Amino acid sequence: AVRKEYTLSGKYFTHSGNHIKAAEQYEEALKKFPQLASIPGQKTYRSDEELKLTRYAASAHHKAENYARAAELYLRIDAGEEGAKNLELAGDFRGAGEAFAQAGLLAEAGRVFLEGDFYVEAAQSFKMDGNLMLAAEAYEKAGEFITAGDLFDKAGKPFLASSAYTEGDNLDK
Repeated sequence: AVRKEYTLSGKYFTHSGNHIKAAEQYEEALKKFPQLASIPGQKTYRSDEELKLTRYAASAHHKAENYARAAELYLRIDAGEEGAKNLELAGDFRGAGEAFAQAGLLAEAGRVFLEGDFYVEAAQSFKMDGNLMLAAEAYEKAGEFITAGDLFDKAGKPFLASSAYTEGDNLDK
């Protein structure tokens, strides 16, 4: 009954546009669920009600521009794409890139890693996604010219490969 009161209050505040109060109410409702410890590699079972309340709380935090908390809640319920988007909005580009990659969105992961100047991670994401050109460009930004040259060569861009090898002082290629 108490959980339901907090849920109804959260919905009321959401509809009235007070997202900070809505998030507080949903968080109070979530406290009524037993705290389950996450075991790495194991799926944690959560009831449908807890999943729904967690999603409501995450949405309210997002609307209140508390992106880090929204991301934490989304990732708790395996909503990786939403979690990654909120991490990006919070300025956590490494975390966002990792969350996008874990969600299987490798191109998005690469884009976000680039935005955060994590060039090697961006290159690895692009390479796994099959985009050798973007991977090579990211390796170039990381100063890994030989790897960049090899990828340019594989992508059928011998002039760019030659340029990368020259930059990396590997004139034997």
